[in-house]
Amino acid sequence: MLRSAFVVFMLLVTVSIGACIVSACGGGGGGGGSSGATTTGLVSGAPEVLYTDVLSGPTSGGENNDGMYLSIFGKNFGSNLSAVQVTIGGHPVAGYRYLGPSRGRPDVQQLTVQVGSLGGAAQGTALPIEVAVGGVASNTNLTFTPNPGRMLFVSHSGNDATAVPGDINHPYRYVQNGSDGAFDVAKAGDTIVL
Repeated sequence: MLRSAFVVFMLLVTVSIGACIVSACGGGGGGGGSSGATTTGLVSGAPEVLYTDVLSGPTSGGENNDGMYLSIFGKNFGSNLSAVQVTIGGHPVAGYRYLGPSRGRPDVQQLTVQVGSLGGAAQGTALPIEVAVGGVASNTNLTFTPNPGRMLFVSHSGNDATAVPGDINHPYRYVQNGSDGAFDVAKAGDTIVL
């Protein structure tokens, strides 16, 4: 059954966020961005943002109330997460979750963050994403748009009857279960995290 809601499924791995993104239910795409990022003006060896896994999402709710997980794919991100700073619309992100190789593309790195409040940025406004490594900035031609929505977590240890949207400690058991799974209760703008 298809709905008009935009839902993003993310594979949540024990210590990192995987790159398994699937968009469903129409309205938007999960693999957005340009695969040929403009690099004009970049310093040789500067970080280069190629694409992201999502184009928009909530800036609150979810794990630690830090909003949407955003994976940024590119090159020259380094190997030391403490040397990396991600800003969206000039505002630092709330948390860093993973830096390492992307799955399926050994020549591309993945950097996963939680976007946070972004300084209270207006919903519906596309904001440029910038990755700085050791003070050297990336291109900023890709964007993230804050939008309303909830985070719905799904885990094999969850329970559909006691699940609480936005609470990683009270996940759903099933993605779709006829009437009680995460997909069954999802609304437009919600994000399902597996």
